[in-house]
Amino acid sequence: MRFLLALALVAASVVAVAPAAAAQDTDEGPVVVTEADQPAGGIIIQPNSGVAPEDPGDRGGALQLTLLALILGFVAIAFFSIRRSSRKALAAQGRA
Repeated sequence: MRFLLALALVAASVVAVAPAAAAQDTDEGPVVVTEADQPAGGIIIQPNSGVAPEDPGDRGGALQLTLLALILGFVAIAFFSIRRSSRKALAAQGRA
């Protein structure tokens, strides 16, 4: 259990530091979506109308996908930890 906590701590620190390390100084400024980029009468951008991620921190980039995987992994670890501890408690009570 301590190994999992240590692993989670290392992973969280890597995720916290990675965006700062991946940041680049550019003079491009924020991306502005104009009305010409959107279909007439709609506020939702159509699928496949954007650009592919160029930087790991871009929408759909490697950092976002890594963060999603870490979140799902932590939820799975929490689920199985709670399940295991509840089964041990039930077995100790003689109800399992």
